[in-house]
Amino acid sequence: MTRLASLLLTAACFLAGCQTAEPEGDPSHLKVLMIGNSFSISCLTHLPQVAADSGQKLDLGSLYIGGCSLERHATNVVAELRDEKAKGAYRYDRVIDNGIRRIVRDARLTDVLKGVKWDVVTIQQASHLSWRKESFHPWGDDLVKTVRTLAPQAKIVVQETWSYTPFDKRLAQWKISADEMAARAERLRCAFLRRRRRRRAQPEAGRPVQEESGLDLVGQLGHVSSEREGRVPTGARLGGGPLGRRP
Repeated sequence: MTRLASLLLTAACFLAGCQTAEPEGDPSHLKVLMIGNSFSISCLTHLPQVAADSGQKLDLGSLYIGGCSLERHATNVVAELRDEKAKGAYRYDRVIDNGIRRIVRDARLTDVLKGVKWDVVTIQQASHLSWRKESFHPWGDDLVKTVRTLAPQAKIVVQETWSYTPFDKRLAQWKISADEMAARAERLRCAFLRRRRRRRAQPEAGRPVQEESGLDLVGQLGHVSSEREGRVPTGARLGGGPLGRRP
């Protein structure tokens, strides 16, 4: 058993006998928690209004650290599980029906995962690493394992990021174009999904084979790039996609 698996098992056992001060919320709402960075917290700007205008009941949470990578999220989990009393590193926002907004500083990822029965949990790679193959493993796998252990009912979604503008100086430093960055990021995100599905299809010792149903491709969750000149809200997935129905 790996160290992370051992820590997660301990946390799961602790969860069975603990209570949380986090309000559970209305069970009729779709509860979505985003674990990410600026690309995910930006969804709070328009997505609650889009959901409300579409007649959807949305309870949207965001765990935010600026520029946070999969590696840092996974490292934070290990640190939190080692010390249940350690201060968290996240800004936690929660918006219900485009109304009351609750903001908590120094929140802990593991506590938020355990505190509410989330229907959907989204994860994402930091944009500056989204086109680098080596940045996804093993940290993305570890983060998925954490969600599956602490929020087993949740559907896991990989949020898509978008490319930088063609004028961003980092592209010149990396010697790639904006189109190439976008294409690489998309290929790697899809490859990550395929890898997770294959791993879920392989039974572990003493465990039955389970169909992979948690990781789904949904495209940009809250914003899309408009000719790389800015961000505009989109609700295309709310009506018939994963955010429009229970997973």
